Amino acid sequence: MDRRRLLWVALPFLLAGECGPTPEEAGTAALIAILPVLLVEALALVGLLALWRRVRPGPVFRVPWRAWALLLAAHLLAFLSALPAGALEGGWAYAGLAVQAVGSTHAAVLLVAWRIALAVRPARAAVAAPVAASLLVLFPALLMVWGLLGEAASGRVIDLWWDVGASGWTPAVLVGILLAEVGIRAGRDTLAARR
Repeated sequence: MDRRRLLWVALPFLLAGECGPTPEEAGTAALIAILPVLLVEALALVGLLALWRRVRPGPVFRVPWRAWALLLAAHLLAFLSALPAGALEGGWAYAGLAVQAVGSTHAAVLLVAWRIALAVRPARAAVAAPVAASLLVLFPALLMVWGLLGEAASGRVIDLWWDVGASGWTPAVLVGILLAEVGIRAGRDTLAARR
């Protein structure tokens, strides 16, 4: 194995030594990362709603701008609550990784919750899914920022964020599945209309 290859194999282990964010820094990084992620997710949900509107027309697939604005305001307040904790500086250092881990997890949970809510209560799906995803991601992040979650529990939460989001792979696969489902349903509707 040449040196360059060995470096790429060893680099994650070298970087993951005993260093890393404190729970407060990790929670703050999660709160920093979730704000831009929410905006991207809102655009993705607008696109999904537009596609589903073609398959199932009706008032169910309107974009709930007010509810999303309130959710964004709640995230902003959660972020501002991290300011007194003093972990803001350290949180910025890990924000890029948090977008990758926390943002991917938030998106994956949001997409699964949206599809489940779409089957159970379609009128509430576009609001229920972001709220569910935010509660599952924000609550542990806030506990970490405020120092209420121990070192071991914080480590488990961080591991869970990495495992569920899979660095963006999980939401990418879920979006592909949702797009395929819309395509199949639209194709079925087109065939039924031709008969």
